[in-house]
Amino acid sequence: MINKRVVSFSTIFMVLVSLNVFAGVTDNPFRKSLKITKAYLPKAILTMWQSEHLIWRAQLFNRACEQNTQAVKHAINAGFVLVNQVIIDQAIINHQLIDENAKLILPDSNKLHYQVFSRVYAYAYTKRLRIIQQYYPEISADLCAHAKTISQQYPSDDLPIVPWQLTDQSEFKVWQADLFSMRVVNQHFVAAFIKRQQAFAHIIDAGIYAMMLQDEKAISAFSALSDSYQYNHLLMKEITQAYSEVKGKKLPGELWRASYAQAANLLAMQAYKLATISALRQIRALYPELYQRIETHAISYVKLQLSRLQVSKSQLNEAFNQHE
Repeated sequence: MINKRVVSFSTIFMVLVSLNVFAGVTDNPFRKSLKITKAYLPKAILTMWQSEHLIWRAQLFNRACEQNTQAVKHAINAGFVLVNQVIIDQAIINHQLIDENAKLILPDSNKLHYQVFSRVYAYAYTKRLRIIQQYYPEISADLCAHAKTISQQYPSDDLPIVPWQLTDQSEFKVWQADLFSMRVVNQHFVAAFIKRQQAFAHIIDAGIYAMMLQDEKAISAFSALSDSYQYNHLLMKEITQAYSEVKGKKLPGELWRASYAQAANLLAMQAYKLATISALRQIRALYPELYQRIETHAISYVKLQLSRLQVSKSQLNEAFNQHE
């Protein structure tokens, strides 16, 4: 039976504190800002969710039924004001906002990574609810009636998100590559992440089930694929391909810093996992008898994907070789 302790919202989410792509001290204000964002984003989102989680939940349920993307977008936009302020306040309290350039860059760093997390979270949450409806159609009408009710009870405010602060200002020319890379991540990362994820959803989902089951061997086996160089390389290829399709030219290697996409990937993977577990928690609360069937399915699904692990490895290697 799935251990209920491992679905603690804050416990899972605070894993994000361990993200560490940009190691070492640097005078680069972009890297300084990202370090601050990484340190306080989990706390900031949890603080925001204390007051906004009912709105998020209601609008995500409604999106799963009615394809209403605007209400979810509004909820994400409205939440950023508090998230941004919490991060800035923490940086001030801990005397980390000394660099004047970092002060200017920090809101953009916060916005970039908040949106990466929020967009992937929204995608994974609604995806899980739709999968539940697909495989258990007997609850679909009731679930969507519930979604309509709570979305009316907890509407999202139609507020614009804080605009980007940075332009191509002369003082940032020395760090032009960092600014360029942040913009590429903002424009192309989430779509590239989802496209890469879709082909290997069976492995990612099995890994989440294994985590919920606290099956350490299975977690390790699936992580060997999802954390592999080949899997991460596919993401970078999706980003470069998306850039080329939009711009009509190759992503310039002299400006592109893949470390920004790597940092976003760690964040997005945690968002995907947390959203999947959170959606399943709500199904458990609404349909406890059905959830027992989902638990049984989770156990068998992990076993199935373990038995097909070599096939999945071959699939990954083939996809990787096609991109080379």
